[in-house]
Amino acid sequence: MTPATADAVEELTRLFRELPPRPAMEEVEAAAAVLASADAEEEARLAEIAREEAAARARAPAQGVPAELFDVLWEARRNSVRLRALQQRKEAAYVVELERWFKLFDDLIQRASRVVSPGGDGARGGGGVAVVDHEVVEVEARRNPALAAAATEIDRGSRGGLGLESTSVSSLRRAASAGIITPS
Repeated sequence: MTPATADAVEELTRLFRELPPRPAMEEVEAAAAVLASADAEEEARLAEIAREEAAARARAPAQGVPAELFDVLWEARRNSVRLRALQQRKEAAYVVELERWFKLFDDLIQRASRVVSPGGDGARGGGGVAVVDHEVVEVEARRNPALAAAATEIDRGSRGGLGLESTSVSSLRRAASAGIITPS
C-alpha cells in the first residue's frame, strides 16, 4: 500500500468516525411510520378540537368568558397541535434522511474496500494489504448477522484469543506504508 493510499484510507476512516450515531433500524421504521401517519393524526386531533370548541362555545357565554379570549384559547390549541405535528414530522424526517446518508456511506465504504482488498477489482496499492476497520465491520455486521459472528471471532483473534498476536489496524497501515508487510 502506498503512503497516499494509506492516507486515503485513514481519511475515509476519520470521516466515517465523525458521522453522528446511526439510528437503530427500529428507530428508522418508527420514523417512517410517523411520516406516513402524521397528517392523518394531525387532522384527527384538529377535528377533535373543533368538536370540543363547538361544545365549549355553547357554554362560554354562561361562564362569562370574553369571546376574544375564548377565540385566542382555541386558536392556541389548534396551533399547538400543528406545531407538535410539525416537530414530529421534522424529527422523523431527520432520522429517515440520516439513514439514507448512512446507506450512501455504506456503499462508499464497500467501494473503498473492494479497491484496497487483495481480490479487489480496483487499482490496489502496492502489496495488496487488506485494510479492515471496526467501523466497516460494524456497518456490514448490521446487514448480515453471519458477518457479525465472524467479526466477533476476528476481534477475539486480534486480542490473542486464538493464539494470534495482537496488532492494531493503525500499526498495520504504518507497516504496509513502510513496505514491511508483504502479501501472503
